[in-house]
Amino acid sequence: ITEEKLLTLNGVVGIFPATREGDDIILHDNGREVRLPQLRSQLATEQERPSSNLSLADYVCRDAQDYVGAFVMTAGVGLDSLTARLRAEGDDYNAIMAKLLADRLTEAFGEAMHSLVRTSLWGFQSEVLSAEQVLAGRYQGVRMAFGYPAVPDHSLKGEVFDLLGAAEATGTSLTDNFMIDPGESLCGLIFADRQIRYFSVGKIAPDQLDDYALRRGMDSELIAKIIAQHL
Repeated sequence: ITEEKLLTLNGVVGIFPATREGDDIILHDNGREVRLPQLRSQLATEQERPSSNLSLADYVCRDAQDYVGAFVMTAGVGLDSLTARLRAEGDDYNAIMAKLLADRLTEAFGEAMHSLVRTSLWGFQSEVLSAEQVLAGRYQGVRMAFGYPAVPDHSLKGEVFDLLGAAEATGTSLTDNFMIDPGESLCGLIFADRQIRYFSVGKIAPDQLDDYALRRGMDSELIAKIIAQHL
């Protein structure tokens, strides 16, 4: 793959002024506002409250301008033609391996991008970390891909794709079900807060579903299908 340049890695990342309104994150881009409503962990046990009733919006300043990153990236450009050629040659094994490698390359690309953001583009952290420390997340901030337990609504990819001009920049596209084509791709947000951690919104109650659908400007039934595992 490397020697014959069979796959292409494309990515785009932006860092935007951000504010918070309720549980909505609002990104600002030259006078345009991109609203990204967030869900909140709602059904935590009494022992877990309040530390577990989290939303990604908690990590954006409410009363002052903050910043949030957004990204789309893929290591899957060229994969379809590669796997088609291998299968035509009767080499199903390497067709499967190529897809697995493209998936791993995408995750590695995500780590490389995040490191560049932390230390150069955004530059909020100087770090000298081993691969093991990076994989253990021993750096400031997180990157949250849509579909992660903290941000399970895949439809938010649409706003980020539009914001970044991602289709043109990366050669990727969104399906009607908000999946990225090629599948070996990532789309999400980057936060710099020192206290942020990965979490799950878990199960939410019907009242939050209705409120979230209203903030998203989408039908509750459609949102219910997208985040079915959280109902």
